[in-house]
Amino acid sequence: MGKTVIVLANRSTFSAANNFVSVMKLLPGVRVVGATTGGGSGMPYSSELPCGWSVRFSPVRCSTQSAVAPNTASNPPKAAQST
Repeated sequence: MGKTVIVLANRSTFSAANNFVSVMKLLPGVRVVGATTGGGSGMPYSSELPCGWSVRFSPVRCSTQSAVAPNTASNPPKAAQST
């Protein structure tokens, strides 16, 4: 019987950590626990709008083999199983 790897994630999981969760949850024996990730896969673009607000987003489009974009708020954990 193999061991299970637990990956903790929540809405504060961004950028490279978001990519890490995306890749890890595809592997057997890995369980993502917590909440949906915050998104963003890296290379953020920041700018200030004329009204004074600031905006920050990821201009890089990427996806997993199943065509899921890891740079969106995604990677929901699997439903908890009662033991």
